[in-house]
Amino acid sequence: MGILEIKCLYKYRDDPKIGKVKYLTKNGTLSRKSVYYTQIQMNCWLVNAKFAYLFLYIERDYKMVPVDIDMDFA
Repeated sequence: MGILEIKCLYKYRDDPKIGKVKYLTKNGTLSRKSVYYTQIQMNCWLVNAKFAYLFLYIERDYKMVPVDIDMDFA
């Protein structure tokens, strides 16, 4: 079982592409300092998920970001 966390990026709604988002690192992974990282890790712990993805959406673009599960996080 895995987790899919979906976020609609209202702040970037008029952008043509998902570009620089503050909670993604330069290489496009989810920052460990992000509240979304904490949310995903806790959800994975709660349901014993084996994998996780963060799906970012705006009207003209989307991005699927794999998230590594840190079993020692919780």
